[in-house]
This record gives sequence, C-alpha cells and structure tokens, in this order.
Amino acid sequence: MLLLSNLILTSQPMLKDIKPKTLLIILLVIAVPITLYIFLNKNKGIDNIKEHIKTVIPNKYEVIEEDKEGNDGCTILYTIYPKEYTELEKKYLTSSTIRYCKDMKNVSFKSQVGSVEYNKEKDIWFFVDGDYRSAYEKVMFGEREVTIAESFGSHLDANLYITRVGDSDEIIVFHIPNANRIRCEEYDNEGTETWNKDCVELLATMGIHDAGNGWVPGEIYENDYKELVEILKDI
Repeated sequence: MLLLSNLILTSQPMLKDIKPKTLLIILLVIAVPITLYIFLNKNKGIDNIKEHIKTVIPNKYEVIEEDKEGNDGCTILYTIYPKEYTELEKKYLTSSTIRYCKDMKNVSFKSQVGSVEYNKEKDIWFFVDGDYRSAYEKVMFGEREVTIAESFGSHLDANLYITRVGDSDEIIVFHIPNANRIRCEEYDNEGTETWNKDCVELLATMGIHDAGNGWVPGEIYENDYKELVEILKDI
C-alpha cells in the first residue's frame, strides 16, 4: 500500500490529464495484485515456522496437527506425546504442545495462581499475581535465548519454554508438563464412589500407591520430553 501511495503522489501532474475511468482502471491494475499478494502471504511466516518445527521433532513423538486458537492469545500448532504411550497413558498423562504467538505483548499464560506476561520496557517475562511480580531468567539453548516460566495449579505443573522469532514480537512456546495429579475415583448418578481399576494399576506402575490419587513424578515427564526440549536450539 505504501508503494501505491508513492506512485500516486509522484504521478500527480500526469494523472490530471487522464480520464477518471482510465484512472480507475490504472489504480485497479496496481492495487489488485498488491492486495492479492498481501492476502496470500499474510500467514506465510507462521506456515514456514510450523513446517520447520515439524522437520526437527524427533521420530519418537506422535505429532498431532492442531491449528486452533488457545485461550492465551496464541495458536496451538501441535500436540505431542511419545509414540510409546499406551491408550491408558494417553488418557491420564499430560501431552505437550507447541504454540505460536503473533504478538508477545498481547498474550497472557494464565494458571490457577497467576499468569506469565511480557514486560516490553525490561524485555523480560514475569510471573504476575496481583501486585506481586517475579522475573524469569533467560537461558541459552545453543545460540537461542529461551525463558523458562512455570504454570502451576492444584492438578497440573508445567514449564513454558518461550523463545522469540528473530527480532520480531512473534514467539514460539513449548508447553511441557512437569507433573499432574491423577484421581481414579468415579461416581455414578447416585453419587456412589467407585475406583477405576486400570487407573489404580497405572499409578502403581509409576510408584504411586496413594489409593488411586496422586501426582505423576516429575522425572517421568522429564524423561519423556527431554528430546523435544532439546530441539529449541534448532528452531
């Protein structure tokens, strides 16, 4: 559009001698290709990022394409979990996600006790809980700068690996679980409590014997997703 404006300004003396109908045709010939180019390329950035990320995800992971808006101002690109997960593990364990955010200034990663937000003036991410703010440090993955923030609550603890796309306001976020609480009790229509046997047995395989109610040990997720976290240096 800037190109079109400049062209009109520099051509004003000549345009005075052109009939209105002819002028309209000239403007359409110029404007339509420019508008079409912008429309076709407006998502080129996210598409390129998405395809590149997929090429570096290790083969040990099942990758599910999402392309849906999250409640944090970002687009969920992929849901990811180890291919070796059983159907029961897929049901009770937490998968990871990779998200794309167009403008980090307008996102807020909320958890049960606060949110993770960006401060433009200080170029740093903060945990925010009311008036309380705590800054997260940046770490290096190869030559890539990454902020590791935490999202937690009564049933889920996860890390957010936040990295910038070049010098833009775009960011990529890896949402990697640390631990989650599994409850195996079930209730029928009359409120009678029963226990899901498969769930209890799954917890037992992870060393959880708290009557079907416990937290998945953090080392399980650390082992499950360590190869995924390592690709941050390659994106």
